[in-house]
Amino acid sequence: MARQLFASPAYSGPGLPHTVVRHMTRTWAAASNQVAAAGERSGSCATCLAGFAPDGDHANCEICAAGKYAAAEAAECTPCEPGWVASLGQSQCSQCPAGKRVDLGNSTCTTCPAGTVSGDAALECDDSCPPGHVAREGSAQFEPCRPGRIPSEDLSHCVMCEPGMFAAGNASGECAPCDPGYVARGFGAVECEACPAGYRDVAHTSCVPCDAGT
Repeated sequence: MARQLFASPAYSGPGLPHTVVRHMTRTWAAASNQVAAAGERSGSCATCLAGFAPDGDHANCEICAAGKYAAAEAAECTPCEPGWVASLGQSQCSQCPAGKRVDLGNSTCTTCPAGTVSGDAALECDDSCPPGHVAREGSAQFEPCRPGRIPSEDLSHCVMCEPGMFAAGNASGECAPCDPGYVARGFGAVECEACPAGYRDVAHTSCVPCDAGT
């Protein structure tokens, strides 16, 4: 006997058509995923489309909730694995990519905020940013600041050291002030320069002649 398709208005959500096929009848022997089809001839059974599964009474097909999925003719909706998500009525789960984490009951992936990172299929964003490192929003790994720069307050990017300060190496946690008699004239200095003989520093940013007799 040829299959008979029964269509009726049903839920219309993301990725689903306005009208979905609720029942597919066939003559082969009953299996665990087959449910009684109301109004059909005796002996015929109904199977559910992908994203749907039989209800508790095995009378109708119900849409899988967010965080669960079902392939076509599945016996039940299956929860997504940790780090994977599914919106309402899905046939499979999707892995959260690096820089994101699972959110809202395994229904969607949320971007990790600045100063945090995550790998693939992450349940949480890692906020253990090492000193001298930063991470922009949605990052997969922490990045060190190059010489002359230090992390911003929110750890989202690197900022240049102020005049009179310097940062000599990569991943410097803070800018250091120049020693007396040394200056850093501009922003982003990686070292301080000594004032020449007969000169002194002013706020570590410039050299001026010493006063007479000094």
